[in-house]
Amino acid sequence: MVKLRPIAILMALSILMLISAAETMSQPCPDPVIISLGYAYLEPCSLQRVSIPVFMENHCPVGGFSIRIQTTDPDWLAFTPGDSAAADTIGSRISGWEAFSFNVNSTTPYRITVTAIANMPGGNEGVHLPPGVGLLFTIHMNYNNYIVCDTSQLLNFSNSTVSDTTGYNLYDIEYIRDSVHILPGLCSGNPRGDANCSGTTNGIDVVYLVNFFKGAAKPPCCLCSGDVNANGSINGIDVTYLVNYLKGSLPEPPPCD
Repeated sequence: MVKLRPIAILMALSILMLISAAETMSQPCPDPVIISLGYAYLEPCSLQRVSIPVFMENHCPVGGFSIRIQTTDPDWLAFTPGDSAAADTIGSRISGWEAFSFNVNSTTPYRITVTAIANMPGGNEGVHLPPGVGLLFTIHMNYNNYIVCDTSQLLNFSNSTVSDTTGYNLYDIEYIRDSVHILPGLCSGNPRGDANCSGTTNGIDVVYLVNFFKGAAKPPCCLCSGDVNANGSINGIDVTYLVNYLKGSLPEPPPCD
């Protein structure tokens, strides 16, 4: 009969405990992590900003994630590289996490990656995301140009990964609400030809457009406000059309969509 020394027994028990702990950590979560886009809040056109919250529901502890979101039309809506307010965790479930980054793809400005890690090497312990549901972070986007007020936009998840507290095991992911429409803002129904966005179309709008082409005025708050002839762009022909309309020689321009 072989007798085990006490130290050997302790070593064996330690190994068994480590194996058991490793097996426990590697077990997949029985339920997928649910990620959803919140409802977008479109700010007034003059502020050129929109905010969208992102939520997560997890049934097992989460130690990190990487979420990629993209827009469908980068011509008028783009994420802003280097903007410190491009995404934040204020009031969110991960506000105490040690690493949070917002990156814009340099070749595709309509695509972003938000990455967060609960514990960095040598950092605080116990800041992982416990099971629950709530705000994960909020994205803030700037309009690429003034056309935003006339167009609807769609954002969706392009890819996401969520890990356990070890960082080695990934959870299954389910998107409850994987897209959000940003609908036309205050310019919907605005009179076409109302270049200064005063709510009426008159001779002052002619002066405004002329000054805009000279560089002495900002672009109209909406594309359609200055696009008097509704051809999709603002140019000198719109000034001519507006003058003739005000003289009664051309029909009234259609309202903004």
